[in-house]
Amino acid sequence: MGGVVASASATAQEPPGTQAATTASALLAASCSGCHAEQVSEDGPTSLYGRNAADIRTELLAFKSGEREGTVMNRIARGYSELEIELLSNYIAAQWPID
Repeated sequence: MGGVVASASATAQEPPGTQAATTASALLAASCSGCHAEQVSEDGPTSLYGRNAADIRTELLAFKSGEREGTVMNRIARGYSELEIELLSNYIAAQWPID
């Protein structure tokens, strides 16, 4: 797992919109759907489906700063750079739009 994260982190340094950034975004977001699926229980994690990039970015930054508390999201978000948060937010919003 560490190799995948290291690889994603290295390619996440590419400018947004490049193939390397898209690949990094996909690698970084791969685990998100495990908890933030299309349909989650009322007391479970929030679904990311249909969320726009600005909202996702705001939430991740709030978890990163500690402004918002979560069970594991604070630790996860602190591990992302601001560029990685930008890439993740844009990627997730593009992959899981509302139909």
